[in-house]
Amino acid sequence: MLMDRQSTPLAARRAPWPVLSRSSLNMAIIDTTTGLGLLALRESHTDFAQHVFFQIFSLFRIVKERYFAAYSLECALK
Repeated sequence: MLMDRQSTPLAARRAPWPVLSRSSLNMAIIDTTTGLGLLALRESHTDFAQHVFFQIFSLFRIVKERYFAAYSLECALK
């Protein structure tokens, strides 16, 4: 098993989910949301398409906030 400088097993220090930097997660959310929103807008030029775009964006924002809240809590408890 790999050990770091403090002789703590690295596997025990890993988060249960992939650790993403805030900027890479933000970019993934922006890219996905923008792509889905533009596709919806291209397929139908209606207010419904805008509604779908903003609902998807809101969903990703909530997921991002909960992910970082859980990760911050885990780091604080260590």
